[in-house]
Amino acid sequence: MTYHLKKEPDALDWKILSELQKDARMSFSELSEKVSLSRPAVAERVKRLEEANIITGYSANINLKALGYPISAYLTVSVNQTKFKSVVDSLKQIPEITECIRLAGQDDIIVKIVASSVEYIASTIDALLEAHPDCKYVTFVVMESLLEHDVITLFKK
Repeated sequence: MTYHLKKEPDALDWKILSELQKDARMSFSELSEKVSLSRPAVAERVKRLEEANIITGYSANINLKALGYPISAYLTVSVNQTKFKSVVDSLKQIPEITECIRLAGQDDIIVKIVASSVEYIASTIDALLEAHPDCKYVTFVVMESLLEHDVITLFKK
């Protein structure tokens, strides 16, 4: 059974969410100190946030450059809708694609790809063009990331 929060997350829930995004491995004891709540109260709030599907999992942030993937790019794809599923299936087979989003507007799909070189990105696009010649691809190589939000905090409405 899925528990639903009876109300929107309050300020304490947002503090907990903020701290867990910074360090999901911290113990309930550490978390309780940071948000000034008892350990059982923090554990109960985290459980409710998980059951409400607000917290959907815990993960590690990976430095892709340290693993040999210093280049990233965004690729937009315009595709005939009758071949949409086939194109998406092809994109899902490329392990270096870290994100694939369906769009509304001029383009249909945008993907983020990480690579060891610009040449690898070019060869990936060439393979996609060969498999799906009726698609239009536009590539944007990332020069520098100017802003990345690692932590989502309470938004003003």
